[in-house]
Amino acid sequence: MDLKGIYSNWEIGKVIEIREINQGFMNKTYSIITEENSYILRIYESESDLSKVRREYFVLEYLRDCQVYFEVPTFIRSSDDYVYHSSENGIIAVLMPLLKGDNPDLSDANQAYEVGKALGNLNKALSKLSESIHKNLGGNPSYDQFRYFHPSIKNIDKIFDQLPTSFAKRQQLHKIFQQIDKESENSYYPALAKQYIHGDYTPGNILTNNGKVTGIIDFEFFCYEVRPMDLAIALGGGPKALWEMDKDLTNVVMLSKGYVSMNPLTEQEILCIPYLIRLRRAAMFVYFTARYLKGLDNEKWMNGIIDWILSSEDWLRDNKGRLLNKILQKG
Repeated sequence: MDLKGIYSNWEIGKVIEIREINQGFMNKTYSIITEENSYILRIYESESDLSKVRREYFVLEYLRDCQVYFEVPTFIRSSDDYVYHSSENGIIAVLMPLLKGDNPDLSDANQAYEVGKALGNLNKALSKLSESIHKNLGGNPSYDQFRYFHPSIKNIDKIFDQLPTSFAKRQQLHKIFQQIDKESENSYYPALAKQYIHGDYTPGNILTNNGKVTGIIDFEFFCYEVRPMDLAIALGGGPKALWEMDKDLTNVVMLSKGYVSMNPLTEQEILCIPYLIRLRRAAMFVYFTARYLKGLDNEKWMNGIIDWILSSEDWLRDNKGRLLNKILQKG
């Protein structure tokens, strides 16, 4: 890949250092240090969807005008556009100023509270964004469309047999998807109010300084969804669930407390959270299956995703009531 040919579309001066960094799982991300500034170059790897990038730009510009107490990224404009798009190979890239900060440690109670508080502030700001305000740009799928969460997947049930895992695990996956289908009809989900959400609120997308949230990045999965979905993702929809680093669920309570201090939830919204965690994991399983079939992820990674969705099912089966009691602060 001709990195210089991409970043030279922006006037950033003399480049001193450029290196790939491990930021997210969906795209190629590079740190660029020049004589005067530091930047992040993101090259979209998962799909060549220009409208998706423009949706992300739209929400970032909206949030810059809102009263949120943390920073969000800014897409830097070149002479032509704020998005680089090659007509020759379809590569899409954006350049952003580097936002400084460290990812939070959610095993720390105070940081868990601050992460929840920042999410509540973010969701409150996004709640004022009209559903139709950017319909001309299209929209990311909501998580109830988990079977079709990647545009290249038309029938996930027919793809299970192509996965590099055992017959028993493939059967488990079939069962999980059938159960989620059934549960969607009998849960509170269809009756819950919707708004725009971040869609991927995980530690890798949160920046902190001295335990306080200073930045939220990567709005690529920004979508119109039920409000508690972002909280469900923060609790159990990320690479590592909060219950894996907090066996007593103390920090589940702290993160939830931080959230509702800024943006209170109804009891029905809270009771839906275990289902939302399952929905999120199923959607991301579909997304990473598409990447695996395209050759973007290897067998080892795909097997990790399979174990990721199966382990959460096991945990939620045995601990759903305990999790809800903690969030509802009933014990």
